[in-house]
Amino acid sequence: INRDRAIRAVAGSHKTFVHTFIPALFAKDSRIRLLHDIEQLQMRAGKISPASIIAALEGMKVRVDRQGVLRKAGFPVAFIAGKEDSRMPLNVMMEQASLPMHSETLILGNVGHMGFLEAKEKTMAFIRFFAQRSFSG
Repeated sequence: INRDRAIRAVAGSHKTFVHTFIPALFAKDSRIRLLHDIEQLQMRAGKISPASIIAALEGMKVRVDRQGVLRKAGFPVAFIAGKEDSRMPLNVMMEQASLPMHSETLILGNVGHMGFLEAKEKTMAFIRFFAQRSFSG
């Protein structure tokens, strides 16, 4: 239902969709602090054709459930979550994080869906530490 609503919004005015969708990916506090980054993302996303945005939304709408991949993963899986993520609620992400045999999770306060921008240093430190431990000989 939400994907269909987004598709209709893009078909109506993809620039309006981009202008409202992108800030909603960020926690409220981050929207002011990262205004320049948000504006840059809006500008770049505004150049994407409506057909491409609609195709991406359709792809997400009809994608096959891949939770089985997580259940069978024979390798460590990292999850990064923002407590204020409006796109992936924390409880849903935690359910998915419990599926692999070995998973590690970084939960960021005052962060939305864009942790790599909203909490850049913490996110990078977590990824480096995870990669070093998980993939070093």
